[in-house]
Amino acid sequence: FWAQSVAIEVYSLHLLFLMILLIAILKGVEETKVAASATSSYLLLFAFLLGLSFTNHLTTLLVLPACLFFYFRNFGFGKESLCRLGALVPFFSLGLFLYLFLPIRSAGGPAFDWGHPVTIQRIFWHISGKQYRNWIFSGFESAEKQLKHFVQSFPDQFHWICIALVGLGLWHLRREARMLFWFVMVLAIGCLAYSINYDIHDIDSYFLLAYLSAGIAIVFGLQSVHRLLSRNVHPWIVAGIIAVVPIGQYWMNRSAVDESDNFLVHDYTKTILENVATNAVVLTYQWDYFVSASYYFQRVRNERPDVTIIDKELLRRSWYFVQLERNDPWLIERSRSKVNSFLAELYKFEHDLPYDAHVIDARFNGMINDFIEQSMKDRPVYIGPEIEPFLTTGFERMPEGLLFRLQRSVPPATGGLPEIRYRPTAFQSRLTRGIRLQYAQMLTFCGIWLRNGGFEMEAKHALGLALEIDPSFNPARVLLGEEKGRGLGK
Repeated sequence: FWAQSVAIEVYSLHLLFLMILLIAILKGVEETKVAASATSSYLLLFAFLLGLSFTNHLTTLLVLPACLFFYFRNFGFGKESLCRLGALVPFFSLGLFLYLFLPIRSAGGPAFDWGHPVTIQRIFWHISGKQYRNWIFSGFESAEKQLKHFVQSFPDQFHWICIALVGLGLWHLRREARMLFWFVMVLAIGCLAYSINYDIHDIDSYFLLAYLSAGIAIVFGLQSVHRLLSRNVHPWIVAGIIAVVPIGQYWMNRSAVDESDNFLVHDYTKTILENVATNAVVLTYQWDYFVSASYYFQRVRNERPDVTIIDKELLRRSWYFVQLERNDPWLIERSRSKVNSFLAELYKFEHDLPYDAHVIDARFNGMINDFIEQSMKDRPVYIGPEIEPFLTTGFERMPEGLLFRLQRSVPPATGGLPEIRYRPTAFQSRLTRGIRLQYAQMLTFCGIWLRNGGFEMEAKHALGLALEIDPSFNPARVLLGEEKGRGLGK
């Protein structure tokens, strides 16, 4: 939860919705049972916020099994129960109306137009997550891997005292509030059943509802501890014992979520933009490290708007071409025939028509090669180190900054290092490790380039900087050892 509060993501708002929804359904059912006939305003609030929550994130769906279980377990499946549920539909629909903003904004031609939801079909694709379905229910092996990750990482979310309280809380609920026990269990099991079948790297945020369920159980575990101790122990001592839980959570987790000194994406993006030539074209798919941040730098801060940035993986989506043509019309116009040829095959894939994967790949690669060829006529072209060699056949890769500049022939090295922005951070995550690796990798390539050009001291400095940023990067360590063996370490 804490990590989400310091991340630029949708999940902090998602968590707020989830917690209010759970409060609303519990209080709504309770008040309606007491009133016997009238529908509680909490149920109306639940329906409205449920629709509103869907417009923020589709995984709101995961809260429904537990809420429906709780509703029908209290009111049954009779006519009155179903009619009351039907009366909530208008409030639910009112919350969903926020979706209408999507086609209105998309039709206005925004610089960033994910999904281009201007038609009924594209709106449905967008809100149903069609683009991500390839990673859903991708097999038993994936589910086993994600479940194993959840179990192994659970102690990192809640220390062992809290884990013991989860067990105690569930035992307490099963004895004294059986319906609430099953409500919490369905919340957790429903979340896990869906999330473990989603084959992505950053899966932890999809376990949030399961963690929330554990948090509810911990509260009831603390209640059991309070009841047990309050009979013979002074209330202030009991309060101190209970306070150990949140204090312990804070003490153990602060370093794992503290990003107050994390400027890696800022520095990495600035370094790339400052080291590319005027009117450069950059082909990459470093979305987390560079591409997403570049929208902010170029559109909000107006830094290097002359640079055209192409996300190679987003080229697999037809909506991205609408955005590219709006922002960089010259790029599409120069390769119009190749683009149209690829889009004709992509249409079959996106509309679930018979298609030939080899034909799509061939036209995809041909289109990218044409982008490069046409751009090279009057613009410098750069690629990220992750771009596959077959996409740049016929060109040489020259390290320049944190990217490779494509050249038709190898120019001689001129010496000198690019200006590197880098501020170290104590924060550790998959993303920070990935950025450090990118720094180290490109600085090592730069070192090799300089050494081959006869600039041995500059090469040593580049390799040393690579190890300073990522001490675990062995290629730089090996090459620096070779340099020292040649007497350059003196």
